[in-house]
Amino acid sequence: MLCIGHTFLVSAQDVALESRRLHLGKSAQYEWEVFKNRPVDAERLELRFEAKANEQEHTLRIWQRGVKLRWLVLLNGRKLGMLTTEEAAQECVLAVPAGALREGENVLVIEAPASLDDIEVGPVILMGKPVVEAIGGARMDVNVTAAPNGEPSPCRLTLTRVDGTLQPLRAEPADAVAARTGVVYTRDGHAVIAVPPGDYELHAGRGFEWSVEKQAVSLKAGDAKEVWMSLKREVDTRGWIAADSHIHTLTFSGHGDAKIEERMLTIAGEGIELAISTDHNHHTDYAPFAASSGVAERFTPAIGNFKRERRSWMPAKKIGRNWCHPYAPRRG
Repeated sequence: MLCIGHTFLVSAQDVALESRRLHLGKSAQYEWEVFKNRPVDAERLELRFEAKANEQEHTLRIWQRGVKLRWLVLLNGRKLGMLTTEEAAQECVLAVPAGALREGENVLVIEAPASLDDIEVGPVILMGKPVVEAIGGARMDVNVTAAPNGEPSPCRLTLTRVDGTLQPLRAEPADAVAARTGVVYTRDGHAVIAVPPGDYELHAGRGFEWSVEKQAVSLKAGDAKEVWMSLKREVDTRGWIAADSHIHTLTFSGHGDAKIEERMLTIAGEGIELAISTDHNHHTDYAPFAASSGVAERFTPAIGNFKRERRSWMPAKKIGRNWCHPYAPRRG
């Protein structure tokens, strides 16, 4: 199997373990036309470097794009996590626990899945500070309102670097936001976002019917800037309703990554007006969760069920599926 190996001496400072942007995939195969004439740099990435044992948490930053399958990230045979399953360019941030680095030679591996998955990675940077410090240092206090009255508006915020890379961040208040790399859904348009100093582009939107606003934000170390944005309705949908008839949650379906409380915020933030739950083999009633999340007035919930089951007459490994809604809620 192809690999790339380098040796570095790592101190407590930030070190680029790999400064290049690499194409990882399978030799003589390609997934997309864009990779047809592009050489494969490696099937798996292996980086060797010298370091001192870390007494506190360090941070590993990996730029990535086009990741669709599971790529494990291992340090000295210990799993740190996986690259984020996401095709958009972003930086994956993983904690390096205290004691994970050893005195002398260390080996970092990004392990390929069995199936073909052309991806790009790099730079790969090791920082001698905990994750909470690595993705902090400045903050923006964001408020999004709806025109013409200026009332607080649920929304989706997308934060990128100037090159379009989704930016790792932390967002508060915890009970009013759902955050991932470069994305924050807010219950009422308000979020305090912590990021490293730098130049960013912040987008705000609320689904297809509302405008998308953009604002450039530059932050220096220690900055705390207020950012105000206003959305306006651009599509007249009187007599129509915006519906999503296929919604899952990690809480009740066991896949995806949005817990039920987070899902309430994403529904409101995307401007969905009729939300039909379709968790697997579970009647999920969104109403109490929408109420406790403070978004009950933003959409009408309906209970559905995406049933999965095996029957004796089915071929081996086949699972029957049927999808039904609405069901009457059980309350009181």
